[in-house]
Amino acid sequence: MCPKFPKPRFQEEFLALTETVGRHHVTLFERQVLPLVLGGRDLAVETPEGENISAAVALASLPSHGGREAISVAVVLTSGPDSVKKIAHLLRAFATRWDQDTYTVAIGLDDNIKKELQLLSKPPDFIVGTPERLIDHIRRENLSITHVQKVVIDLPDDYEETGFDKDLQFIYSKLSGRVQTILFSSAFAASSPISSLLKRPHLIPRQDEGEKSLKHLIYQANGEEEKSQLLGDILFAEEVEDCAVVCRSRQTADRLT
Repeated sequence: MCPKFPKPRFQEEFLALTETVGRHHVTLFERQVLPLVLGGRDLAVETPEGENISAAVALASLPSHGGREAISVAVVLTSGPDSVKKIAHLLRAFATRWDQDTYTVAIGLDDNIKKELQLLSKPPDFIVGTPERLIDHIRRENLSITHVQKVVIDLPDDYEETGFDKDLQFIYSKLSGRVQTILFSSAFAASSPISSLLKRPHLIPRQDEGEKSLKHLIYQANGEEEKSQLLGDILFAEEVEDCAVVCRSRQTADRLT
């Protein structure tokens, strides 16, 4: 079965989805985080103070693989109804931008369990909700998460006091197989029991807008003749003024020059 989302040609296409919400540029935070999502590794992301991470959370939830694997099912866990509503809206907007027929279900917006049960009668591609409401549906056998392949967590600062961490551990006990976990948090500690849910995560420390950042992007040219054109496209698109290009040989350097 083909995935509903094609693998982006370059990571920039992935980032360009933010245009769907009327934004004019991708934030430094998103540029730092989202290309790494494509690698498939678990991520532990330290969120900058005051950063609106809703778009980053929604984008990180999208399938990041290509080929003919099974369709991805992603669960997004956040702390409250407002965040659930915002992230679910963005996911639907991004799916529309990619012209894909996906189904997103938001749970935990209110106390209407019966309405959510009706929504869950159709298998969702994305589930956005609070941990306690997801657990409620699991215990009522309204929902199975055995086919989930990605979990994105918007961890609140008070996760220990509210029991958010214990709810996460219960949810992970119901998963089967390997899942990619992407954790966004401003208060996460490596000593927390939550750390055991991540498998060899890539750690992304907080970075302020005023700091310089290195972007780790991989571009692949089909042949030697395409490299010079591709390099020019990248440098002009990014408005690069100073750069170093490392080549295998003097002949390659002369060609690129």
